Amino acid sequence: MVIAGKPNVGKSSLLNALLREKRAIVTAIPGTTRDLIEEQMTIKGLPVKLLDTAGIRESDDHVEKEGVKLSLEKLPSADLVLFVVDASSPFSVEDQSILEKLSGFNFMVVKNKSDIDGSYVLPFEPELPVLSISTHTGHGLVDLQQAIFDFFIHHPDHDNREFVAISQVRHRDALTSCRNALANFKDNLDREVNLDLLAIDLRDALDSLGEVTGETTADDVLDRIFQQFCIGK
Repeated sequence: MVIAGKPNVGKSSLLNALLREKRAIVTAIPGTTRDLIEEQMTIKGLPVKLLDTAGIRESDDHVEKEGVKLSLEKLPSADLVLFVVDASSPFSVEDQSILEKLSGFNFMVVKNKSDIDGSYVLPFEPELPVLSISTHTGHGLVDLQQAIFDFFIHHPDHDNREFVAISQVRHRDALTSCRNALANFKDNLDREVNLDLLAIDLRDALDSLGEVTGETTADDVLDRIFQQFCIGK
């Protein structure tokens, strides 16, 4: 996930806010970030690689130009771009230029500095949610994290969950038996069937899994599940 935007909109402040630590230098001087800053974090249990980038703008400074070049090179490889804008200022030519560079990518518009009165109006209707936040007050950060989580878990164009292929009929039959045993367990649990019978359903499910994994640990698992009950006594 890449944080992108023009200079001095609060990209590094957003990185620090999401990490809950001061990882990037933040100043009022535009162009402070010159190099990529990469960090790992979790959002609601979801592992995310987060990249803070140099502010994207035209510059005569050689070092800043290299930073902007690196920023642009990272956009195609991002699963999601957080397009950070300054909510206290009108939509600018620089914003429009960045918007054009994001064409074809998944991006969320993050309107930072929402605690300051402004007249920021988007000249388009983005596909993904528009989030208003303030890295200064913390407003909107929880909603932003929820939106990021929802994108990676539920967005139809993005599903990185591993696909499991079953290559043997025996494994398929064993997993089907496991599923049926668990369905019986759920039905019997809803009907408040005797715990001894519930344990049989779980044992059947575990035995079926054991045919796939090559081992069965039914006794250990059942002991943990029913440790508060007096099964068989």
